[in-house]
Amino acid sequence: MDRGTLSQRYDQFTPRERVRLSLAALARGDEEEVIRLHDNSCPRWTLSVKDPNYTELVDCLYDAVVAVVVCWVEVSHRLVQNRLSADLFDLLLLRCEAHLVDRLCSRGDAQQLEVIYGQYAAKKAEADANCKMWSAFWTAIESGVTRFCMEVELTRDQLFAMLSPLPPVIEEARHALDPEAAADHDREEDVYRRLNQGWRAERNPTERRIH
Repeated sequence: MDRGTLSQRYDQFTPRERVRLSLAALARGDEEEVIRLHDNSCPRWTLSVKDPNYTELVDCLYDAVVAVVVCWVEVSHRLVQNRLSADLFDLLLLRCEAHLVDRLCSRGDAQQLEVIYGQYAAKKAEADANCKMWSAFWTAIESGVTRFCMEVELTRDQLFAMLSPLPPVIEEARHALDPEAAADHDREEDVYRRLNQGWRAERNPTERRIH
């Protein structure tokens, strides 16, 4: 087939024929033919897509919400775990106290029990301190979420609707909060900033992790 006849068929090639001809042209170093096949004569389609401004926004907000929820779940688990530990050591301390007060053990056993009591007390203090720390983080996340929702006029249910229902451990942790723990300001700012970046459709935030 001469080039004149071939040129009349450029727009009739099947995709596979066009690939074969393009590869043949590449193999013989015919760059002009490659351009004719690949660019000039290749049929063009008009595609209809969703508004990218919408899809980018919803995707970025989804990523931000997922990041916040993942952090919130981790904090909640740690809070619940430490609250259970604190409660357990509290019960163990009460049992030790009961034995010591009622003198239900010998003098040697009492001395050993006092040592054990001291160990339990140290573990209880450590668990209480951890509860206070994780409570500060948990409260900070809720404060950051609340602040963001008020600013953009969304309810909490609306914000988390994409992930509904939320993992139940988040609400379980609410009952384990230390009432004296104030929200950690830095963590609150991180959560608020992350959600704001999602709302503005900004990807790859440069600030530190929110937890």
